[in-house]
Amino acid sequence: MPKIQPNNAAIIDKCSQRLRALKSHVPDVDIGIDINGTAYTAAGVIALYQDCLDVRAELGTLRAMLQATIVRREQIEAKRREADRALKPWVINKFGEGSVPAHEFGFPPPKVTELTVEQKTLAVERRLATRKARHTMGRRQKEKIRGTVEGADEGRAEAESQTVDSVPSS
Repeated sequence: MPKIQPNNAAIIDKCSQRLRALKSHVPDVDIGIDINGTAYTAAGVIALYQDCLDVRAELGTLRAMLQATIVRREQIEAKRREADRALKPWVINKFGEGSVPAHEFGFPPPKVTELTVEQKTLAVERRLATRKARHTMGRRQKEKIRGTVEGADEGRAEAESQTVDSVPSS
């Protein structure tokens, strides 16, 4: 089972606690302290824990600087992308789409894909099939269509026949 590493705050607390204890309980800094078979002086052990605190403080500062730098880079990157989007139309208008300066700016002309005869035939068939499926008609075809209202046309015919009958003939 892997050993769980304590977090930074816990290590800082332990180092600070041991520093306070060493300074208050070991007044003679020249006293020898053996740690795992290695002889240290009290001053050497104090320096070891102080170095640990100093390195962790420096690392915290560097992490904060890194985070600030990352945020700044993201802001600058957003501005660069905005400038790229705005620069392309200007370069194309100023120098032309296929010009050498436009290519040097990194804006080569768009590649035109030439369709084969089979691809063109398939495209026409698909367009016709879509128009048929959607019942789409052209302008002339639409002009030929006239709408009729079933009940209204019969009533209109009756009304016209009654008016013809009621007019006196001279």
